Amino acid sequence: MDYKVNEEYAEALVEFGFERKDENSYTVHFKQISTGESIYLAKSKKRKNKTAIIHPGYKYAIGMLDLNDQLHLAEQDEYFYHDSSLSEFPKRFRKKEIKYPSHYGIGISIEKLSAVEAFCEFISATLCKSELQIDLDEINDNSKKLSATDIQALVLARRGHGPWKESLREHCGCCFLTGCTIEKLLIGSHIKPWSQSTDVERLDSFNGLLLRADVDALFDAGLVTFMDGGEIKVSSGISEKEYKMLPFDLDLRIKILNSKHLPYLEFHRKYVFR
Repeated sequence: MDYKVNEEYAEALVEFGFERKDENSYTVHFKQISTGESIYLAKSKKRKNKTAIIHPGYKYAIGMLDLNDQLHLAEQDEYFYHDSSLSEFPKRFRKKEIKYPSHYGIGISIEKLSAVEAFCEFISATLCKSELQIDLDEINDNSKKLSATDIQALVLARRGHGPWKESLREHCGCCFLTGCTIEKLLIGSHIKPWSQSTDVERLDSFNGLLLRADVDALFDAGLVTFMDGGEIKVSSGISEKEYKMLPFDLDLRIKILNSKHLPYLEFHRKYVFR
């Protein structure tokens, strides 16, 4: 039996300013027209699933939502809902024994159709924290376990600055790929994503590449990756027309790679590249 979405709820979301986007096996993606925020409706076999899934950046603001018998947190893992179809949301490892990270969001059960309006008003009026802020909050939450020096180093590394970025310059004083030396265009980019790295990996200079901003954006989105020999590999998700518009020579390769970069690049190819 196929999984179905609750169409009454889907229609209500459209009525309250959401655009219905793509549909996957277990969720339907909606984007709020006024804010651009994404939410998902979960699907079920009996069409009775009334769970909306919102970005984890709303976690800090859940107390502002008028939770009651009609609108409450779904019973999930730490009220987080994990599914690979939540592609607009960040990833995390659900449990230590699970090998692969999964996209995740906060599950909100909307028990009555009349509660959809209050839910939509919450999304409209509440600022969703960025992935950067979520990660910085995590550092703050773990501050009792870390020294002040470690906290500062982690914060700077997450922002792509500080000693961690300087250590990338020691490997290569320019963009690892293009050779660009314009400081304002250079970004310290983690190879293995921050959310999936240990604190040690987050501060490891071999888990990073100094990249020009446009290359960094493509690399971070998993649209390009690098082979162990430094060659570029471009995602099949980029059309032929877009492929020709990439702002660098596709014959370029990263020349300054250490063997310690390779495990991180392997992770990027396997879990980030798409």
